[in-house]
Amino acid sequence: MKVALCAFPFVLAEPLRRMVDSAVSQRHDVTFYLSIHSDRPDVMRTCLDIASTRRTAIFNYGYNRGLARSANDAILTAY
Repeated sequence: MKVALCAFPFVLAEPLRRMVDSAVSQRHDVTFYLSIHSDRPDVMRTCLDIASTRRTAIFNYGYNRGLARSANDAILTAY
């Protein structure tokens, strides 16, 4: 089964990492869609680290452009 997981990192890098690690599955093909609404260096480093080890699409907006707009982008890309 293919699973698309959309996340919207703002300020918390470590919980994002834990969420991604907990979502990885041996039975499912998981792709992460990260809409980055932050300019914090620790959040960006974490997102790039996740992208280097997991199947990931990054939307680097760098500012809060609205959750609904970013969710729509991730859903359309995942589809």
